[in-house]
Amino acid sequence: MTHSLDTLGRTLQAGDPFATIEALVSDSALGETQAGRLLLARAYLRVGSADLAEKALGPLNSADTLDEETWGVRARVRKQRWLDTRSTDALIAARDAYLAGYRATQSLWCADNAAQLSLELGETDTARTLGMEMFARIDAQRAARQEGNDADAGSNADPFWAAATEGDACLMAGRTEQASACYALAARLGAGRHGDLHAARQGIRLIAKRMGHQVDDLLALFPTQVVAAFTGHAIDKAGKEKRFSADLEGWVAENLAKVVQTLKVDVGIAAAACGGDILFLEAMHKAGKETHMVLPHPPEEFIKTSVLGYNGKIWEPRFWECVKRAKSLTILSPDVSGDLTYQYQGQVIGGLARVRAEANGGRPIGLSLWNQKPGLPGGAGWVTAEWLKQGMEVHRIHLDYKGHNQEAVADLVPELQTISFRELKGHHIVALLFADAKGFSTLNESQVGTFVQTYMKMLSDLSAVHSASILDKNTWGDGLYMVFRDLAAAARFALALQMAMAEMDCEKLNLPKGLAVRTALHAGPVWEFQDPFLGGRRFFGTHISRAARIEPAIVPGVVYVSEEFAALLALDDPAPARKLSFVGNMPLAKDYGKHRLYRLAAR
Repeated sequence: MTHSLDTLGRTLQAGDPFATIEALVSDSALGETQAGRLLLARAYLRVGSADLAEKALGPLNSADTLDEETWGVRARVRKQRWLDTRSTDALIAARDAYLAGYRATQSLWCADNAAQLSLELGETDTARTLGMEMFARIDAQRAARQEGNDADAGSNADPFWAAATEGDACLMAGRTEQASACYALAARLGAGRHGDLHAARQGIRLIAKRMGHQVDDLLALFPTQVVAAFTGHAIDKAGKEKRFSADLEGWVAENLAKVVQTLKVDVGIAAAACGGDILFLEAMHKAGKETHMVLPHPPEEFIKTSVLGYNGKIWEPRFWECVKRAKSLTILSPDVSGDLTYQYQGQVIGGLARVRAEANGGRPIGLSLWNQKPGLPGGAGWVTAEWLKQGMEVHRIHLDYKGHNQEAVADLVPELQTISFRELKGHHIVALLFADAKGFSTLNESQVGTFVQTYMKMLSDLSAVHSASILDKNTWGDGLYMVFRDLAAAARFALALQMAMAEMDCEKLNLPKGLAVRTALHAGPVWEFQDPFLGGRRFFGTHISRAARIEPAIVPGVVYVSEEFAALLALDDPAPARKLSFVGNMPLAKDYGKHRLYRLAAR
């Protein structure tokens, strides 16, 4: 697919840094232009990755002659480092970078950020001075526009950010009524730009925290992005229990359209079985909204298992139309592999709603088209129960009446009994870790012994801390393979391993500098067997192969995780002491295809 920077810029504004990063990483010719580097850096900053943003900037990090945007993005990298560390030194460096950008270019964006960070430093007088200078600059631009003097009118400024910046200046000066008017204008100008609206809200909160303003009414002016995970019954097959009869299709389609409008859903994530899934995706498309599809196995197989149920001649073309219109398609397994895959699919869909909402300060919700009767593992009832158990806000689209005078949507908080979480007849959803030490093959004989002893002691100590969650482990020199029952424990182990390696005193141990470990995490269904050769239980399956292919493809010294791991971790632990930053759609080792990867770091 051919992209343009203008199109990708609008994609980022709309709140999809994921698609922006994927496109620019895959198109090096576009991504290595100055404008491409700046856009990629901004996209990485939207997902909280200062390191990757700085890498994207490349030569722009040391350029002498800078325009307004380059100054601003370079300073924003420093601001992200402060947000990551909350270090006073990092805060001063960020403020000074914005201040330098303002002095060099008269950028109101840089002045606004310099003033906000001055407030964080307790330098209220500096912030007020900058605010007054911003007012003078804004007034001068307004007068120039009235006189038709484009050279001084700030005519290239984005109208949304011009209004939001003026609102910030008013708020810092205590002119809350004037600020409210500016923010209301910005909200109108920024309709649908959820990424930019989120950034504006962050600025308002920062100013208010230091100046004692009550800003709930101001924040309410900026709509929050709603990301919906969907689960629902398929159309009944002939001879099966009545759940969703074909004669209800029109009624369900009508009410799904109302649900999308009533709940103001902006992004929808679903599978695409005949019935509820396809009707939801079609309702989103008709409303002009963004959709993402998650399938348990490839489309050709999924059609056989989940689309050609009731009148496949009608549903199959609609399925392919949904695929064509979706912004992304995630295929969880390479083939059909049992009921647990459908449970896995439901968990990933719910977790992705949280991951995507978090990128824009949005609101993840679940939508459930369900008759509120027990069903099969991985079905609508099971998935609904799991989402509720993980604290999701879930709404039910009623499927047990037709034509009654009731609301189509209701908050869903029933008491539900579910089967054992993520476990079914020797089939388990687990976390998988692969790690490998960069530089191990260059060690001499004496160094190999020293490293292995030190490394193994490190692994032994870390394993003891997390032993309750470790199901299997193996090592071969510097290589490491582990299976965890708990994703949060796997994440803690991986981060602790990186920290321990970073703290290793290579000089004292007579080891070369720069030894670092590549660490990859994935989560998915695996089969458990008793091993007649080695003894004990072992785990097998295609997801182990996928996890193994991630590790060689990543940067040493950091932890990378699959999108599936990121989704399940977000669902299990919505407010972790860790953060996930989207890296891109990256090629895996041994021609294993491209997969979306995230970087895991301590918060």
